[in-house]
Amino acid sequence: MKTKKPRIVYIGSYDQNYLAGNEATSAAANQVQGTIFRELNINSRLEKHVFSILFKPMKTWPYSQLFWKGAFTDYFYIPPFINIAGIKQLCFGFFTFLILINTWPRMVIKYNISLLDVFILLFFKLICRRVYLVAIIQDVHYDKGKCFLHPQIITLAGLKLVRFFDLIIPISEKIQKDFQVPLQKTIVFNGGLTPQGLSLLKESDKELRPYAVFAGALVPYNGIDVLVKSWVESKIDLDLHVFGKGTAESLVREAVIQNSNIIFHGFKSEKIVYDYQKNASINFCLRFSRGIEAGYFFPSKLFNIICAPGAVLVNKFSGFPKELELSCVILDDDLSDLS
Repeated sequence: MKTKKPRIVYIGSYDQNYLAGNEATSAAANQVQGTIFRELNINSRLEKHVFSILFKPMKTWPYSQLFWKGAFTDYFYIPPFINIAGIKQLCFGFFTFLILINTWPRMVIKYNISLLDVFILLFFKLICRRVYLVAIIQDVHYDKGKCFLHPQIITLAGLKLVRFFDLIIPISEKIQKDFQVPLQKTIVFNGGLTPQGLSLLKESDKELRPYAVFAGALVPYNGIDVLVKSWVESKIDLDLHVFGKGTAESLVREAVIQNSNIIFHGFKSEKIVYDYQKNASINFCLRFSRGIEAGYFFPSKLFNIICAPGAVLVNKFSGFPKELELSCVILDDDLSDLS
């Protein structure tokens, strides 16, 4: 395979068609990563010097196709893979390494890391000592309460070895402290405006409608169970539109039966969610340490919904920026003050 000789290679996971609503895709990750590599390419000094290697999110076979044939342009490469858990990651790592030794970049930027990623990139650095390795760490799925022999030890090993990169950009200060990433190599970056946020800013003159929106994964750490329970118990006479999928979906469906003001839409495209958020009087962004360590994540949707015309209701989760407190309505964690 022949590619241009880029100065920078970006490696991440991205679905070009995520606006259509791919259930294997994280809308938040797509927004953040799409913004990162678009901004790298827009910069006049870097134009045509950035190449992206992208992993295509896809449900594992037999719930999706067995083989992904790949896609290639002058600016990005989505490698082929056999769509079986573990094997597709090995395929991606193999093709990533081929691209790196073919292009010999000056800088490699990796969005989120695994032990395999770290091994491949550190091995490449042994071959090409001049390369500058950057890790952007947005999500850390690690529970310190698990025993040493738990499979999470692989995650921990990757996080320990990433210190040998040249620059680490974690989503929170807690990641830097807990995994002892050298402070002199660290820039903490909570997030920023994506195209969706910028679009919502333009909706400031919208006439708001009397309803609330929750959009995100329907899992305990996003507080959807607490939210719908409070909506039912407090008999809140305001429509709550819920978008998403996840393990707490059954609780949402039960709440719909108990309170007709809760409307469950399921997983929808980003465009549909956007249309509801821009008109909503209230948008929710909740985060709890339930199944995850909240300090190892940051809900990027917070920046988007702050840009929307309506009010933003949040709980004061770990790492919540003090600068944004005046822009939000902060709720008690149990949402006892919701009504």
